[in-house]
Amino acid sequence: MTIIDVDQEALPSETRVYRYLSIEGFDRFCNFGVSLTRISIWPDRLEASDFAFFVNAERFGDLRSKTNFFASCWTLEREHPAHFDCHDSYRLAQEELERDGSGSMWEAYCGQGGVRICTTLGKLDQALIKRLSKTENIYRGRVRYLASDDPRRVVGKNQLEEVLFYKRIGYRHEAEYRYVLHNSEEQSDYITAPIDDYYLFLDEILVFPLKDERTDAIANDLHSKGVSIATGPMIGTNMKDHRHFCRVSKLYGLASQRIGRVCFLTINK
Repeated sequence: MTIIDVDQEALPSETRVYRYLSIEGFDRFCNFGVSLTRISIWPDRLEASDFAFFVNAERFGDLRSKTNFFASCWTLEREHPAHFDCHDSYRLAQEELERDGSGSMWEAYCGQGGVRICTTLGKLDQALIKRLSKTENIYRGRVRYLASDDPRRVVGKNQLEEVLFYKRIGYRHEAEYRYVLHNSEEQSDYITAPIDDYYLFLDEILVFPLKDERTDAIANDLHSKGVSIATGPMIGTNMKDHRHFCRVSKLYGLASQRIGRVCFLTINK
C-alpha cells in the first residue's frame, strides 16, 4: 500500500490530529479500532463534493463509483496566526483550543455526549498500513474550504481522489485532515483498522464538557472507559507524558475529574 499526500508540503509524522466521537463512535473505536466510513452515507450531499466528483470522473474517464470511496476524518484543531493581533494571543488561543476543544465540534459530533481522541499522523499511518492490502492506495491531506460553486473545486485536478479534499466554507472551523481510500470489495459501510495497544496509539482522551448535572452519569462512564485504557494491567496511573491521559473538558465550566466521580460543579456565589 502507498500513502499519497495531496498537500504540496506534507505534515511531519509527529503532527497531532484529533477526532470527535459520539458515544456510539467511541464504543466502535474501542471495539474495532480506527474506521474509514463510506462517503455515500454522509448526511450532507454537497460536503462530499457530488458535482465535482462526477464532473471529474467523466473528465478522467474514471469509472469508479462514489459508493466505493471511504474516508477517515480528523481535525488538526488549529487556528491560523493571521486571525490574531499578536503571537501571544495566538499562542493562548491555540492552547485553550487544544485543552478544551471546539464548541462547534462538540455540538456537531458529541451533542449527546462523546470524547475527543488524539493521536499522531505517524501512528495513524502505521495502523492503516497494517490493515490494508498492498494493492490499495490511500490519499491523505488537509481539507480545503471553498464555496460550493467555486470552480477551483473542479479545475486543475489530476486525480479523482483530489476532489474529496474540498468542503464548503461553512465547515472551515473543522480544520479537517482526511484519509481517502477506494475499495470495491468491502460490503460494510466501515473499514476498520484494529489497534493493538490503545494506550500507545492515543496521546489523550478528552471527555465532552458538562453544561449541568444532567450529563454527569454519561461523562463519568466515558471518563471511566478512558481511564481504564491507561490504568489497565502493567500500565499504572491515569497519566501519559506527565499529563492526565483521560480528562474532562472545562469549556462550559468546572467539572470534577475524580475517577468514578466525574460531575458538573456549581460555583456558589
